[in-house]
Amino acid sequence: MDEKNLNEVNLHQTISNNKKLWNPKIFLVISVFFSFLPAAILYSLNYGRVGYKRNRNISLAVSLLGFILISVALIYIPSTMGKSIIFGINLGIGAYLKNDQEKLFKEHIESGGKKASYLVPVLISIIVTGVLIFFSIYVALIPDNSVIIHGDRVYYTERVEKEEAEKLAKYLSEIEFLLDDDIPVDVKIDRSTEGYIFSFIIEEEYLYDEELLQVAKDLGVYLSIEVFNGDQVQVQLCNEVFKPLKKVSSK
Repeated sequence: MDEKNLNEVNLHQTISNNKKLWNPKIFLVISVFFSFLPAAILYSLNYGRVGYKRNRNISLAVSLLGFILISVALIYIPSTMGKSIIFGINLGIGAYLKNDQEKLFKEHIESGGKKASYLVPVLISIIVTGVLIFFSIYVALIPDNSVIIHGDRVYYTERVEKEEAEKLAKYLSEIEFLLDDDIPVDVKIDRSTEGYIFSFIIEEEYLYDEELLQVAKDLGVYLSIEVFNGDQVQVQLCNEVFKPLKKVSSK
């Protein structure tokens, strides 16, 4: 007899009424209004509270892995489409978590068990949501749009036309800033009221390298003349998610 059937047969014998369970309805609510991850964590902990440690461990592992894979996949999906996809995923998984543990919760209550407080679900939801917001802010500096040349990527914001990004990519290839090699390079172009902002990634140890700073300043001048019709170009030295570490003006 497999574990699932064995669990169902011995349900009344294995549930400890000293352990309170969360009502599965809260899983759907949390999943829709926060994220499926805190709901899945609570779902897994419910299994642990009634002694199903293997189910708890598997559920936690699958939930975390699934969340990571979905998060990575959403990076490559436009934000407007991504919001609808995220809502659909949260709704679907939340409904599954609710339905899957309804029988477990019902049997627990009928055998004299009690409901667990909603304080822990609220705290877990707030903590996980806070982490997700921090992560979203962290990667928000990476635009959805990009042009690829030689395997290198030129990101551009909604304030920059695709043709401008393509012209920039071509010029960077011509001056061998972007090379046809096995080393991927990511740069970003944005626009403000004062002109264009060209960003490229650099190790922090080189932020005060005078030779590099002069190259960055000269590059801003050349980009202004050759690519952006004389408009000012500010060069930003950034970390791996294009958070500015140092700004260099072409003036």
